[in-house]
Amino acid sequence: MEILTQKRTAPPSDLGAVPDLAALAALMDEGRPAEAERLARDRLAQQPNAGILWKVLAVAQMRQGKGALPALKRTVQLLPGDAESHANLAAAWIEQRRWDEANRYIAVVASALNAYGARLDAVAAAQ
Repeated sequence: MEILTQKRTAPPSDLGAVPDLAALAALMDEGRPAEAERLARDRLAQQPNAGILWKVLAVAQMRQGKGALPALKRTVQLLPGDAESHANLAAAWIEQRRWDEANRYIAVVASALNAYGARLDAVAAAQ
């Protein structure tokens, strides 16, 4: 179960040095996750610590019904502030009925959502 399916942008710090990111996004948007998985793996061979590539790989695997836990775990390691990746990892743990693991990542998502809500409240109050 993929939690967030809308088109997203990755954290800016991870985008500049990643070749073929637009091609990867297009493959995912066009419903071609197997091709996106292959391209992400090819690029990961060159950039094994590019969190956005791990994220694309994980989502591509999820969309194909493949086991994405290793890629999801690596994504969260490399992009610890990315709530979407935490949500996807929580969903993978939920599918396996591993509640304690899921709750750990759900807590991160809840914290991010609360922080976002607080920022929205501050913006609204300032207007």
